[in-house]
Amino acid sequence: SILINEVMSSNSITIYDEEGDAPDWIELFNNGASKVNLDGYYLSDDSLNITKWKFGNISIDPGEHLIVFASDKDTNFTYWHTNFKISASGEKITLSDADGSIVDQVDLPALSTDVSFGRISDGSLSWMIQVPSPGSENTGREIQGYADAVSVSLPGGFYSSVVHVELLAGDSEIYYTLDGSDPDSNSIKYSNPIS
Repeated sequence: SILINEVMSSNSITIYDEEGDAPDWIELFNNGASKVNLDGYYLSDDSLNITKWKFGNISIDPGEHLIVFASDKDTNFTYWHTNFKISASGEKITLSDADGSIVDQVDLPALSTDVSFGRISDGSLSWMIQVPSPGSENTGREIQGYADAVSVSLPGGFYSSVVHVELLAGDSEIYYTLDGSDPDSNSIKYSNPIS
């Protein structure tokens, strides 16, 4: 009845640990009707070593969430901290019981900073990239797809004559500014090379 419920692989301001750091985190959820003691359970980001990090004596009540920081600190003060971090480019996270049997696992996609990958609602089968809710009920508020990365035809620098800069971003629209401010959909829409 213990599930991986939500994961964040690039935390900047969503939640802080007891030292004021913002590490990656894994949220577990007790989807059952009984309290479960996690003593001897394992979390891992290594499919060849599913017993990479071991829980001590802690229990989760029915309907309760537990945040575990994937900080590489391997400590337990206010929060539990694993001996590994999570790759923002995506990887598999595994929860195993005291017998070393896999209880739950999730294939984490690449994530941007301060977004999470979680079950649409606590304990549900479907997952999505969503607004994070560490330690509380999952929001179910999906974060829509990301724009394609922008590539620039010339490297930054100083040029002795006029240059024409081309921008490409797959199927995404590009908006830009010429004064260094952050662009938005009210900025200049790119359609032709910029001189």
